[in-house]
Amino acid sequence: MTKFPKCSIFDLPFADGVHLRVGLRLKVLPRLLLPYILDRKGSYGQYASLGLRNPSVPKAERKKVLVEFSSPKVSNDFPVKYLRSTVLGAFIANLYEQMGWDVIKVNYLGDWGKPVGLLGVGWERYGSEELFKADPVGHLLDVNRQIKEAFAPEEAAVKKARDDEKHKKKRRDSNEPADIEATGLFAERNAFCRRMEDGDEKALAFGQRVRDVNVEYYRKQYARLNVSFDE
Repeated sequence: MTKFPKCSIFDLPFADGVHLRVGLRLKVLPRLLLPYILDRKGSYGQYASLGLRNPSVPKAERKKVLVEFSSPKVSNDFPVKYLRSTVLGAFIANLYEQMGWDVIKVNYLGDWGKPVGLLGVGWERYGSEELFKADPVGHLLDVNRQIKEAFAPEEAAVKKARDDEKHKKKRRDSNEPADIEATGLFAERNAFCRRMEDGDEKALAFGQRVRDVNVEYYRKQYARLNVSFDE
């Protein structure tokens, strides 16, 4: 503390446990900082030349960066981990934009594969056009929860069979994982996926329908966070 040099901007530090706290003089700081901000207006905080490939040439080509966001699964609820990566992505994109980079923000919305296949089976069992029209995303989430509840025992049986196989605890009455996955909802889910891959119009139309309503829904939710995307 005694060695800290005197300065018109900073107050002398004070001890706070293991820390040495340094304070800015409130009478001095506004006189320095506020005019600086007001003079630069909307350009305050920007350093556009950092984004140029050749900073010595004002009209030089800008550096480019691609920021990929959370890309949530449209067949499931929106988990907190996706919110976290969305906030991080927005921060990174804003920072690069302020530094003059050409920023492309991408958020992939549109599952393809087994989650959609299982949801397709769920729709065939529990789907309602009337409820879908009233609340498209909410009804799809309800359908997804119902089909996952029905699917849970089969998933548990496969996990147990694999654990038994891994630890060589197989009994005479135990099933092979492949045998379980060849029947029930496993088989129905895989069949729906194959229909999509084979170009079945009805299966593809369902997948597109799920994607469309979720893209519209997520656009609104991201807008509430002041987050937008280029693609």
